Amino acid sequence: MDGPTSYRRALESGATVWELRTSWSRPYRGIVRPGWLDETGAATRVQDAVALMTGSDVLTGWAAAFAHGVAHVDGLDRSLRPLPVVVCSPGTGQHRVRPGLRPTRRALHQHEITRVGSVRVTTLARAAYDMALDAPDEQEALVAIDSCISTVRGASRTTRDRIEQVVSQHVKTRGIVRARSALALASPRAASPWESRTRHVAVRQAGIRDLLVNAPVFDTVGALAGVADLLVPSLGLVIESDGSGHREERTHAEDNHREEKLERLGLTVVRVSALDHRRSADLAARLRTAAAHARHRAAEARWTLTPPPWWETWEPGRRWG
Repeated sequence: MDGPTSYRRALESGATVWELRTSWSRPYRGIVRPGWLDETGAATRVQDAVALMTGSDVLTGWAAAFAHGVAHVDGLDRSLRPLPVVVCSPGTGQHRVRPGLRPTRRALHQHEITRVGSVRVTTLARAAYDMALDAPDEQEALVAIDSCISTVRGASRTTRDRIEQVVSQHVKTRGIVRARSALALASPRAASPWESRTRHVAVRQAGIRDLLVNAPVFDTVGALAGVADLLVPSLGLVIESDGSGHREERTHAEDNHREEKLERLGLTVVRVSALDHRRSADLAARLRTAAAHARHRAAEARWTLTPPPWWETWEPGRRWG
């Protein structure tokens, strides 16, 4: 037995009563799991919930997206606190709220249910919709939708159209206005949660429009200068979003080299870290100042967004194509 299960099934699988009492954990009443499993990990928390599910229950929200294999979905909020696993109970029974588990009776259409292995889960479009409904604000709703529609992460994904279809089939649902608003801002080119958060601040608070997401920038002879996280072509403004991993020595050096290349081409570059998001009003003011500086900068533009012929056949370039 290598995952959570019922006490009875653990005994039937060969575990002894002594082992269950001394070296197994009990996440929920009647459910046991081997003590060596990481109880804080997303996979374990999802398995704990699955062990409780009845035949009519369906995993949704982040747990369903995690089961589908979506990148950057780890069951943690922006402060790295665990999110509860959401289980939809469309049948007559319903679970009670427990630590790490949040049951719901939201309306669920049959075509919004699928399976990952033997587990009943919502489709990825429906999972993204529920993640947006459960998000504390529009910014986190955007992060949820971006993660599920991204075409640049090499992971499972859905599309904006499919999520829009789900939204259109559910009315008068708490949080649906926020979900619609986030969907309008969503981009299939988003590559990380912090990048999505930076884009939200840039658009909603700083009032910056016409942002291109992960735009490859070339010099006039066709060499790649870098892929700009966010680019305002009319201003020549680049906004680079640094997540927590960007302060590692090697990544930091690569970021600096890319920034230098972009600035030599006449672009204005502003960097945003995860720490900057603690004061979003100050961050928005910084972005407005950078936009004003870029607007009045007299530097000659020596860059282009037109890809050279080699770009279409270069394997790394296909990710950003």
